[in-house]
Amino acid sequence: AEVDALRRKLEKERNEHREQLNKFRYEFDDIVHGKIETLLDMIEVIHRTEKKDDQKQLDAIKTLRSEMRLIKENCKVVNKSWDNFAARVRHARES
Repeated sequence: AEVDALRRKLEKERNEHREQLNKFRYEFDDIVHGKIETLLDMIEVIHRTEKKDDQKQLDAIKTLRSEMRLIKENCKVVNKSWDNFAARVRHARES
């Protein structure tokens, strides 16, 4: 009878230990999954921010290209005007 009582007590302790272990395992899994989800969210935000930054850079490059084209066209106009002026001065001196 005493041996049976000890066996039951030992079995009860094993069950309690197993339940505690399972509870710990589930809590640990929940914490880990929560942390992983947080990290994934942060990574997604970083990627979205990088895409926005990339788009801003592309827009800035397009704007710079347009401005460079305008400057180039203006330089051509100034150069042509200068050539015309220089030709008139040469012609006036020759006459």
